[in-house]
Amino acid sequence: MTTPRTLAADVAAFGLSPLHAPLLDAPLDESAWGAFLAFVKEHRLVGLLAAAVEDGSFALSDAQRAELTGVVDEAAAVRRDLETSLLELSHALSGAGITHRVLRGCAAAYLDYPQPVQRTFRRVELLVPVPAFDEAAALFSAMGCVRRFAEPRPGFDRRFSMGTSFFTPHGHELVLRRTFVSGPYGMLVTPADLFSRSTPLSVGGHELVALGTEERFLHACFYARLGRDQSELVLLRDVAQMVLTHALDIDSIERLSTAWKAESVVAEAVDLAWSTLKVVDIVHLSAWAAAHRPERADRRRLRVYDHTYDYARNGAALSFSAVREIRPRRATLRFLRAVVLPDRAYLEGRYRGHLQRWWRGTCALSAHVVHRDGRSRQARGDVVVAGRATPARDGAHEQATGSVAAQHA
Repeated sequence: MTTPRTLAADVAAFGLSPLHAPLLDAPLDESAWGAFLAFVKEHRLVGLLAAAVEDGSFALSDAQRAELTGVVDEAAAVRRDLETSLLELSHALSGAGITHRVLRGCAAAYLDYPQPVQRTFRRVELLVPVPAFDEAAALFSAMGCVRRFAEPRPGFDRRFSMGTSFFTPHGHELVLRRTFVSGPYGMLVTPADLFSRSTPLSVGGHELVALGTEERFLHACFYARLGRDQSELVLLRDVAQMVLTHALDIDSIERLSTAWKAESVVAEAVDLAWSTLKVVDIVHLSAWAAAHRPERADRRRLRVYDHTYDYARNGAALSFSAVREIRPRRATLRFLRAVVLPDRAYLEGRYRGHLQRWWRGTCALSAHVVHRDGRSRQARGDVVVAGRATPARDGAHEQATGSVAAQHA
């Protein structure tokens, strides 16, 4: 039986390899179409679905085609609004002399896909150098952007966090980043490495700057494997898209991923993209990824990002796991003080006080330990998942490969 996810995965893979048969040769009934379209919107695949329909590879009724056209037009309107905000924010940073890079959705749409409309995105994301982070945040606040959350203590975001989020005056989400991800890998990635190269990007006739191609690929891998929405099909498409359409510098990827201790992140992201999207092309990276086995330290780091429990509580587990990766070690005390005893402003609207926050953190850490122990048993072949024995090939790898379906069952 074809499920919305199975069919959506076919759409997510559209254009990666030649088709020998249509993805869908007869329109879905209205009930199945409604569920499928909702799934496609959730996974940001509207543009790819429209491309498959235009190509004649996905059959729709006249009513379904009209509905899809409306959804595509809506996504286009959101894109135009986001691009307007992006240009305004980028211009402000440039005016203040702050170097920056356009990240993720917008950069991928214009640099990695055949047509920008094929890659839907929902927010503006910008990366700035660590020394300029506080200045950039203050600049955005002065422009009327509102922070979603206060930082635990002054300077914490600049030194320890992935970044911070704002809502622009137009109601769009703006993410200001200093690095790729939170948790242990947030401490291992060297932010200065992200500014060594760049790629020009033209949006609405204006010249912007994105990450270098290899750095952009690594960012895609980090989100596909470690992000809170790691099961989103568009994130897996980003990885496969870059591998198959760019002449990636493998030496640069190896150098950076080794320096960041992130080889297993890259391997699992590529392997997950290939298996989920059923990519038939075997290339150097996909062959290497299929054969890669994470070491013990890699498995320990990766486990904390497997959000099979409440992600909203997972900040405690991420913070706990990040401690051992902090360098220099003398900064650890500062990190722990901010995490354990944040300013009252950080608690407002989220917790009744420190006690409630500590309790939730303790529950999150307990859930992480239970989850970790369950993974360890599964790796030994002791757990039966969904009515079948789980192979003991490698616990971390198998869970990463299976987590996509499990999270949307």
